[in-house]
Amino acid sequence: MTDRDDRAPKTPADFPPTLPPLPKTANDLPMDFHVAAELFNRGDYYEAHELLEALWVGAAEPLRSLYQGILQIGVAVHHLRGGNRRGALRLLESGARLLAPLGEIPAGVRCGDLGRVALTLRAELESGSWETQLPPGGMLPRIEFAD
Repeated sequence: MTDRDDRAPKTPADFPPTLPPLPKTANDLPMDFHVAAELFNRGDYYEAHELLEALWVGAAEPLRSLYQGILQIGVAVHHLRGGNRRGALRLLESGARLLAPLGEIPAGVRCGDLGRVALTLRAELESGSWETQLPPGGMLPRIEFAD
């Protein structure tokens, strides 16, 4: 007799997790994501956050990490605008960390670039490279799509 009775009910641990694949291109992402990207890129981070949060809550991995990573980077800049340097530092790092395992261009979104910009912004913020609450315009993160 074996340690485990084959007739026993199976548990979730008996099944390997299967994750749905990411969409192949940005065109396959929901329209709300594209609207959120436009808001994000014009600096309306709070409004982008609202749309991304609704997508993130209902998504499965790895799409969930895509939405959450972008959301956190946007909220970081929103915090920075409000003078919350500590919150910005934390969210820039955690957002980049969520995007990193997804690769350079998951679902047609240039997440590798976005994560690197977030980490560069974090390093510059931590070093005190600028005096204002916002970095120079060229350092602001943007959501870019692959051609």
